[in-house]
Amino acid sequence: MLNNLNLLEKIILPEYRGTCAGVDYALEGINDLLKSGKKISLNHEIVHNKFVMESLSKNNVEVIENLEDVPDDSLYIISAHGGKKDLKNSKNLEIHDLTCHLVTKVHREAQKYYNLGYEIVLVGHGNHPEIKATMSYATMFLVENPEDVDHLNLDVKKKKVCLSQTTLSLYDKKDIIDKLIEKYPEIEIQDDVCFATENRQKALEKIILQEKPELVLVIGSRNSSNSVRLKEIALKYIYNTHQIDNYQGIKLSWFKDVRNAVVTSGASVPNLLEDQVLIYLYINFGSFKIINKIRKDEKIHFSPYKF
Repeated sequence: MLNNLNLLEKIILPEYRGTCAGVDYALEGINDLLKSGKKISLNHEIVHNKFVMESLSKNNVEVIENLEDVPDDSLYIISAHGGKKDLKNSKNLEIHDLTCHLVTKVHREAQKYYNLGYEIVLVGHGNHPEIKATMSYATMFLVENPEDVDHLNLDVKKKKVCLSQTTLSLYDKKDIIDKLIEKYPEIEIQDDVCFATENRQKALEKIILQEKPELVLVIGSRNSSNSVRLKEIALKYIYNTHQIDNYQGIKLSWFKDVRNAVVTSGASVPNLLEDQVLIYLYINFGSFKIINKIRKDEKIHFSPYKF
C-alpha cells in the first residue's frame, strides 16, 4: 500500500449518470428478443459498452454488418446507433430496429431538409456508427472540427441547416457552430445533442466546480463517445482523470493524496458497474462518505419495443 492512501474522505456522484432512455430501450428490447430462442445478429454493438457486449456474446449474439453473411434463421437487430437507410434484405430476414429515438429524429431531419432543397452540414465524428448511418439518409457535408468549416464551400443560393451527432461534447459543438454561423449567418441550427449527453456533461462540470476534487473516475468503454466526452470535460479541470471499463481498471496509485473524488458514468453504462466500483473502493479504503446526488428523472422515457 502507498503512503497516504487512507486520506480518501468523500466520493461524490453527480445527479445525472449511467444509462439513458435510448440505451434502456435498446437493452430491454434485445433482452426480450433473446427470449425467442433464435440466434441474434447485430449490425453493430447494441451500445458501446464492453460489459454489455461480453454478456451478449455469452448468449451467442454477434456483430455481423453484412446482411448477406447473417445466418438464415437469425433475428437481425439494428443497434441504438442506427443503421444505414437502405438495408438490402434479400434474404428476407426478420429485422428489429432498436435505434434510439433521438438518433431517428436526426435521420428524419436529414430527409426532410434534403427534400426541401437545403444544403446539410453534419457535425460529428466520421468514424462513429451513428454518423455513418445518418450520412446514408441524405447528401451532406461532414464537419469534425472548427478547421473543417474553413474548407466548406456551400451554395450561396441554397438554404442551409446544421445537424449534429447526438453524443457530442457541448463545448466542441459550440466552437464549430460559432464558426459556422460566422461564415454562414443564415444557417439554421438544429439542437440534436441528446438530453442525456447534455445532462451528464453539465452535471459533471457542476460537481467539479463545486467540490474541487483531486480525482475523477469516468466509467465507460473507450469506444463510447459520450463517455469519452465526459473524460475530456473533466480533464479541462482535473489532471488526475481516468476512464475505466470497470473496477478492474482502477489503479490505487491514482488515489495518493486524494481526499475528494468524483465517480460518474456514461449513458451506455449499466448501474451495476458503478456499484462494483464503489464496493471495490470501499474494500480498499474503508470508511469514506458517499455524497450521492440523487439521480434526477430525465422525464423522457421510451415505450418498450414491441415485436
